[in-house]
Amino acid sequence: MSKIKRKSWDDVEAIGKHDPYIQRDRWEHSQIDGALKPLDAVATELEIRWGRDRLLQLVAPETAAKWQSAKDKLDAAIAYNDVADAIKRIGILIRGWRALESEAISNGYKPCPPDVWIANVGEEGKKPMANYAIVKDSADASQIKEDFPVYSLVEVARMIRFFNSSVASADNIKKIFPDSVVKSITYNDDPPF
Repeated sequence: MSKIKRKSWDDVEAIGKHDPYIQRDRWEHSQIDGALKPLDAVATELEIRWGRDRLLQLVAPETAAKWQSAKDKLDAAIAYNDVADAIKRIGILIRGWRALESEAISNGYKPCPPDVWIANVGEEGKKPMANYAIVKDSADASQIKEDFPVYSLVEVARMIRFFNSSVASADNIKKIFPDSVVKSITYNDDPPF
């Protein structure tokens, strides 16, 4: 099927010159779906770091227009089942995502701060009050500037696993009473960590 040159992203005449029903069982779709995976990974990574749809707001209008044009051309290649063009456009859009981030940084903008949970634990017996920060991963932990310990979710999971191997009934208690809350812990000896 021949393509009609689009005059704009919403050029209905050009967009409407393909079969509106796109079957998802053709081999072209598998190729395009496979080629989209690296693009999806880059887009997800940058939207997690910068916030959804935020990068386009942090760059020059010309850069945003180029990126939008590249996205529209990819959408058209997918609609026309043009594997070679879709793969070409995917590469362009991956570079476009990286260009958006580079320009945002050069404009002085910074990624969104990481999600941080601060836990304040009151005094328990002879143990003093303490504060802890919990973040999603170690990359987020390195961005936290606090005077108290910062733990990633993986580190917390390792501590829970260690605790459960030391105190065999902890998992069983949570299974029997799923809404239970640990309010204090007492040991006969100091913990081995």
